[in-house]
Amino acid sequence: MIKGSTDEELVLEAQNGNVLAFAELVRRHQRAVKKDLSYSFGLAGEADDIAQEAFLRAYQKLYLLKPPHNFRAWVQKIAVNMARNQMIRGPRFVTLEQSEAFETAVPEEDDGESDLTARLGPVLQALAGLSAPLRETTRLFYLNRFSQTQIAQRLDVPLGTVKRRLWDSRLQIRKEIKMNGKGRTAEALAAAPKITIRDLPGEILEIKTKGPGLYFGSILEEGRSETCAFFDYPGGIPTSTEQTKVVRKVEMLGRQCYEVLVGHSNCEPPESNELNYFEEGENEFRWLMSIVADGSYPGVRFLKEDEEAFPRIFKTGENEGYSARAVDLTVGEVKYGKCLSVFWSWQDGTPAENIYTSEGREVLHRRYVGLQAKPSRNYDHSKLNGDSSKVFRGQEYRLWYDTVLMN
Repeated sequence: MIKGSTDEELVLEAQNGNVLAFAELVRRHQRAVKKDLSYSFGLAGEADDIAQEAFLRAYQKLYLLKPPHNFRAWVQKIAVNMARNQMIRGPRFVTLEQSEAFETAVPEEDDGESDLTARLGPVLQALAGLSAPLRETTRLFYLNRFSQTQIAQRLDVPLGTVKRRLWDSRLQIRKEIKMNGKGRTAEALAAAPKITIRDLPGEILEIKTKGPGLYFGSILEEGRSETCAFFDYPGGIPTSTEQTKVVRKVEMLGRQCYEVLVGHSNCEPPESNELNYFEEGENEFRWLMSIVADGSYPGVRFLKEDEEAFPRIFKTGENEGYSARAVDLTVGEVKYGKCLSVFWSWQDGTPAENIYTSEGREVLHRRYVGLQAKPSRNYDHSKLNGDSSKVFRGQEYRLWYDTVLMN
């Protein structure tokens, strides 16, 4: 039970995207933070606002908290620094109530101790339930801290459209919170499923994969259909859904290939459907051709001989082009048990972690961003707080998104 967990256990849960665990940390410690502000700085009238903003900042920066995870001292330090700035410069922060998108009008709790607890989870839940255009615009602005101009460029829409979407999302979020009122904090409110990856030291595992991966189908078998969902961080907000269907086996370019239809939905900006062709070999899958199945932007790409080969066999240890370790994986309610985690492509600063079951089916794809990554309109390391991070070969990588096999 979360209420019986230690602070350290709650921090680890929250770093893995469990908003309910963070809400429990807030419930435990916000009274002490408010009291400290009132007694030390004489800010009784403003203690609620400063404490609330301090907890919000702590949520965004939680990935920075390292063992032994002294959450109370850490959030008190954040609040103290904010209070000092307040006394020197005057009010310079925006409270949750003043926020354009998250002005949620949640009723006050009688004891005044559950204000942020009552808001944080329902806001993320309401955000996850918006339409794709509103959700992506709001996520980029409030969680990833992109400017409105940057969002307009990234989504290829006019600046006025971005402003209108932010306004509409604020109204819808307020309506959702008012309709549901109290009690929603009793649910697990994180949009992304809880992901638990536990290392299995000393375990040796070698697998033979059944397909190139989640993006194109983790099993190449005629008639096979799979769905995966993308969740971006911070917040674990859903950003798109992708369905792959292995249509048939055909001859292409003189080779026997699988034809795979990739359909995108629930995403902003909209993505075209694609037909992809893969050759299955004993030791690899080779991507031969891709057709963009969109009347407004049709296109065909033929792959070169020396690119887009997907290894067929992976094994634990340091290997050419990848590093692999045995892990125990749980995603939501699904316990996959012993799996192989393959970490690769770290040289460009945006490595991927593919996790396969012992039977060779990919069930989770994680993408990270490091300081050495090239600038991109798709991510900004300084703004990517992440709900968890990974250290590999002395470099820290922040979690960018998860792709989860849904069926």
